[in-house]
Amino acid sequence: MREQLLRKLEEVERRFREVEGLLVDPEVIRNPELYQRYAKEHAELKRLTEPFRRLKAIEEEIASIPFSYCCSKNLRYFLVNFSILPAVSTSFCLPVKKG
Repeated sequence: MREQLLRKLEEVERRFREVEGLLVDPEVIRNPELYQRYAKEHAELKRLTEPFRRLKAIEEEIASIPFSYCCSKNLRYFLVNFSILPAVSTSFCLPVKKG
């Protein structure tokens, strides 16, 4: 189910980028009705795209944390694969003391 949701969000993000391009198209700018329609669609897509981009950035940050700095492999796996936290920083996992 998570994979289906991610695929759908990728499609939304793709359409968002497409609409962004249309909003700067001179032909669209010259047509107020068309411009307004794309501007409305852009605003609707942005509500989904921005959180999705933040989620991807968080997942990339978590994935980049070296295993030796993470609390446990299981915790790191859980954070990367289930992404239930609204925001995670590298300070979440403290360095493991050696010795």
